[in-house]
Amino acid sequence: MKMASFVGERDGRQFEITVDIGQPYQWGTDPEEWACQVALRGLHENLPDVHGLDAFQAFCLAARFVLTLLA
Repeated sequence: MKMASFVGERDGRQFEITVDIGQPYQWGTDPEEWACQVALRGLHENLPDVHGLDAFQAFCLAARFVLTLLA
């Protein structure tokens, strides 16, 4: 799910950053482990999925992770 696009700047060059946070999904066979895919296209490639104890926590942690990387 595309959340937002931003313009970043590095070494005087501008580039597009696209933030994607996926829909939470149950991880493996444990009913108490959920995950969200995260992508910051243009800034960080191949980010790991973010895990939480339920769908809401996984999504919140994914959003916080994105904000931390953008900061």
